[in-house]
Amino acid sequence: MNDDNELIIRFLATSDTTTVLNLTMHPYFNLSGDSETSPLDHLLEIHSTQFLPVSTTKIPIGELRKVENSPFDFRKSHKVGSQIEAADEQLEITGGYDHCSVGDDTSSRNRVSAILWDSASGRELGGESNAPGIQLYTGNHLSRATKGKEDRTFVKHGTVCLEPQHIPNAPNEPAFPSALLSIGEQYEHQIAYRFSIRD
Repeated sequence: MNDDNELIIRFLATSDTTTVLNLTMHPYFNLSGDSETSPLDHLLEIHSTQFLPVSTTKIPIGELRKVENSPFDFRKSHKVGSQIEAADEQLEITGGYDHCSVGDDTSSRNRVSAILWDSASGRELGGESNAPGIQLYTGNHLSRATKGKEDRTFVKHGTVCLEPQHIPNAPNEPAFPSALLSIGEQYEHQIAYRFSIRD
């Protein structure tokens, strides 16, 4: 954590054999500060034109699908929950959002960034990394049986996760960029979460 209210997470790795590697974080955010308040009213912007649809097993199927004219289009800021109940096969499979948005040019590891804002509190979170994807997850499986800090309980869709990462399921999809780390190479993935107050 630095003096600019940034939480920087840096992953470094080497391997003595060629291996698949994709490290990320899975933090739960609710910028209201109240676990009883749903962050589905938070405004979200994701700078990406495509996402990864998943199978019924919730694994990406190898397709890069355009977000245009779909509930996955967050190129312009709008409420996280404004389309979460839309009649969309992908949302039905995962019970909400649990999909990876990817950069327009995955081969160049184009960054995907996101901004989450709670207009009631003014709190804003910006997230980005040097990886080509960012997973949006809306706490689809949370329940009151799930406890957080100070023993607070959660509700379904009570948090939002923004997880910068490599393209999921890359080892099984030849069209996706490789997630292999070779002998002698260094893996480096840096995530930056930036916190601020917006008037």
